[in-house]
Amino acid sequence: TPAHEPIIIEAPAVVQVAQIVPIQNLYQSFHDKLTSRHFTVTRSSDDIVISLGAVKNFAAGSAELDEDAQKAIQSLGLLLAGVQSDISIEGHADAAPVSSGRYKDNWELAAARAASVLRELSRTPGLATSSLRAVSYGDHRPLVAPHDAKSRELNRRVEIRIRPL
Repeated sequence: TPAHEPIIIEAPAVVQVAQIVPIQNLYQSFHDKLTSRHFTVTRSSDDIVISLGAVKNFAAGSAELDEDAQKAIQSLGLLLAGVQSDISIEGHADAAPVSSGRYKDNWELAAARAASVLRELSRTPGLATSSLRAVSYGDHRPLVAPHDAKSRELNRRVEIRIRPL
């Protein structure tokens, strides 16, 4: 080849913005759009945790989401559809015995609530359902010591833990 012939370098492939957005920006977006009566949004070092209080979103002893909670989870699903992530849906209960005859114990109730949230999220078009999993912790990971009704209420929740990939 002649010494003055140009060298052609191909441009790199375009990277999707969702893959390079820092976790802080993603957290801020979720926080701004989701903080409501249904969700609280917090951040750990590698995860964004969206907590859905059981008292406000499920009937006592039930794993059925109320209609408003279903709509809120659908909105969350639309936000998650654009984010490549690993999503763990974690059911938590308080230490009080389950009063409903439908569930044997708090493990089952927490698992059923996590599964209800997973099912609702999985209906979102464009959300990679292979990134979803449901986990039950029963009453073994309380947020606070269960001294009174308010603290037991805080421990009854479903946490949606998002780890961007």
